[in-house]
Amino acid sequence: MFIWIIAVVFCIIQISIIRGVAICQVTPDIVLIMILYTAFFHKRKAMFIGFATGIFLDLYNQNLGVNALTGTIIGYTAEILSSKIYRELPIMWIIATFSYAILLGITRAFAEHQMGAYFFFRYTIPAALYSTIAGLVIIYTLSKIGLKSNV
Repeated sequence: MFIWIIAVVFCIIQISIIRGVAICQVTPDIVLIMILYTAFFHKRKAMFIGFATGIFLDLYNQNLGVNALTGTIIGYTAEILSSKIYRELPIMWIIATFSYAILLGITRAFAEHQMGAYFFFRYTIPAALYSTIAGLVIIYTLSKIGLKSNV
């Protein structure tokens, strides 16, 4: 139950105050980080967290379906991959966060009809790097304060 409360808090932070930490108009995607954290440490809930947080973000962005679909796919595939990797290793968090942030950025760019080399190198790559750095800190912090289950 606590993981759902954290997910709602992350959604609220994502839509309200995350712009305050923007660097050159690029912000980290902490909801993506929450989905990946859930996949690593609360395996069976990641797909549902991805869908629920995606719907929440879609309602805010008035882009119904894009975030819900990508959140569900990311949650589901991350659940599968987390069972095949050593998820306690921070390098796995880095690789997963960067890879999924790139995938998410490309998906959003297509949905907003902004796909192109300029958009990719100006926004998608920097956002993936920013999300990866933030993800390492957030996942490490959440795992240390005892929010992980015995998966």
